Formats: sequence, C-alpha cells, structure tokens
Amino acid sequence: SLKSWQQIFPAIHRWRQSMPIVVEMLEGVLATLSLKIMLAFIPAILLKIGRSFQKPVSQSSSQLQLQKTYFAFLVIFVLLVTSFAQGLITTLLYVAQQPAAIVPLLAKSLPLTSRFYVNYVVLGWLSCSCELLRPGPLVMYLSFREFMSEHDARCCAEEDSVLMGTRVARSTFMLVITSVFCSICPVVLLAAAVYFLIERLSHGYLMLSAEPRQGDAGGELFVQALKQVHTGLLIYVLLMIGVLGSNGFEFGLLLVPILFMVSWSLLSLESFLWPCLPLNQVMDLDDRDPPMTDATEVYEQLECREEIVQIVPQIVVSRASLTEAAVAAAAPTVAPPAMPAMPPAAATSTTTTAAATRVGGKAPEETGTASQEAEDLEF
Repeated sequence: SLKSWQQIFPAIHRWRQSMPIVVEMLEGVLATLSLKIMLAFIPAILLKIGRSFQKPVSQSSSQLQLQKTYFAFLVIFVLLVTSFAQGLITTLLYVAQQPAAIVPLLAKSLPLTSRFYVNYVVLGWLSCSCELLRPGPLVMYLSFREFMSEHDARCCAEEDSVLMGTRVARSTFMLVITSVFCSICPVVLLAAAVYFLIERLSHGYLMLSAEPRQGDAGGELFVQALKQVHTGLLIYVLLMIGVLGSNGFEFGLLLVPILFMVSWSLLSLESFLWPCLPLNQVMDLDDRDPPMTDATEVYEQLECREEIVQIVPQIVVSRASLTEAAVAAAAPTVAPPAMPAMPPAAATSTTTTAAATRVGGKAPEETGTASQEAEDLEF
C-alpha cells in the first residue's frame, strides 16, 4: 500500500494530500497490480525449472507441463491464499486431519475477498491490451541488437516469446474465478465478459499477425483446460455448500449430489479416446458417411495426378552420316564409268601389299574405321 511506501519515500505523503482522489484509486488497485507484476515473471521461472528437471521431448510437451504447473500455482497462491491465514503447511496439515473442515474454511475466507478478485479481473483488461505491444520481445531485441546482427537479435528475442501454456492457464484461471464468485459477487460476470472479449481480440491479432508460428499440441491444451475448469467447479460447489450450510444444514445438504456429479464428470473425461480412435470405430464412421456421388468437385493434389509423358525418339547423328549425306547430295546423278579389269599379276601384287601391311599392325581400313568411331563418339 501507499502507507508502507510512505515510510521509505516521504514525498508520497505530500502527494496523498494534494491528490486524494488519485490516491484512493491507486489504493484500490495497487495490491492487485503488484500481484500482477510479480506473476508476470513466474511462467519463465517455471518453464526453466521444467526443462531442467523433467526434460520434455518437445516444445508442445513443455507447454503442456507449464500449463499444469502455472494453473496449480495460480489456484493455490492467488485464489486460495486467503484461506491460508495461518500458513500453507499449517492449513494443509489441519485439512489432512479434518477433511470436512475445508468447507467452513472456504466459506469464511473467500466471500470476504470477492472485491479483490473483481479488481484482479478488471486489471486483466490492461494486461491483455499491453500484450499487443509485446514489451518482452521488444526489450530483448533492443538489447541483443547492440552486439549482434538484426536478424540474430530478432531470432533470440522471438525464442520463447510465446508461452501458449501460460496463456491458456491464465484464461482458464479467469474462468475459474468467474465461476467461483458468480453467486457471491455477480459483478464479476460483467468484468469477465469484457476481459474475454478483449482477450479474444488481442490474442487473435497476435497469433495471426505478430507472433511466430507455434507447434500444434494436438488438442492437449484444450483437454487439460477442461479438467482445470472442472476443478474450479469443485471449488465453487464446496464454497456454496459452506455458505449455505452456515445458514442451515438442510440447504448445504442439497448441493452434495452436485458435488458427486461434478466429480463424475471430471473422471469421465479420462474415458474419452480423444487422442486416437480404435480401428473399428474409424471404420464405422467411414460407413456412416454418405457416399460422394453427388459431389460436383473432387479435390485432388497436383502431386497425385498421373502425368502422360510423351516419349520423343532420340535421333543420333554422327559426323560420318553427315559427311556421307553431304557427299551424296553433291555427287552427280550420272553413274561413273566402269573401272577396267585388272590383270592377274596386278591383282596378286595388290594382295601381297595388303598382307605385308597387316604384318606390322592393323589394316589401313581397320585403323581408319576405329578413328572414325572415336570421332563419332566424341561428336
């Protein structure tokens, strides 16, 4: 409060006397505002502890674990903190010895702090609006930019800038506060309606336009949020049993069956096979679907279409064929005169010369053919 800060800073006393209206407004929200500022650093600490000791296998599993731990922290140290007036350990030992004492304990403490939680929800409007500025990544980017490139600074600033587990846990906790105090202080319903409207607009813009893409958790965050909402309903039923039971035992006794109904609903969530369906149920669902006979348009991926490949025959042209074609085109159409017949002696000498040539190596005709084939291959 300002009175406690006044002992450290004497100038606050003069400021309280000069602007009493502003001081009264600050006195109403200062305790809640300080709690909000402290809770802003808790998710990063819990995430660091979870990654150090539990070793999650993926980013989605770490966000799921963060959602569980952060919601439990909010319920114990924000919602039920007023019930631990004698200390957390002392109260837990007392409840362990006498479990039925939790009902009158909640009935005596929670209704007296309803205005505090209304202010807590109202300050949530400001926190959702401040998220649009993304002050955390902005400060980290301006700090990293001094000693690294802009691209590297942006990558380091965007790392763990979006904690989806924290966001879901905070939204679920706001719904739990609304459920617990909706009967004691109905004004909280209006404050919660405005909060969820602002949250829808701000988070919708951030996820679609400002923040980097996040991994898909496969619906695990939503299922965990449903279980947490049932936990809030259990607290609400216990609170109503204590409040109504303080006026007469018969009023609180009527709500005991509702307590078992909420507990049964919470346990029934474990029986749903939401991660995957059995094969026989998948086949039944396929049989129930109507046939696509009346469909006018069928979706087909481009990669799955059968493309008709036209095979073009390859024509191999060699230098020898081109030379022969050119010679044949330039040759006259008149047949050349016939060569005169050689005498027998001349034919014998020609045969002897060719045989002598083969003794030293290949025949001239074979050598010319080999060189011609090498030239054709090179061409």
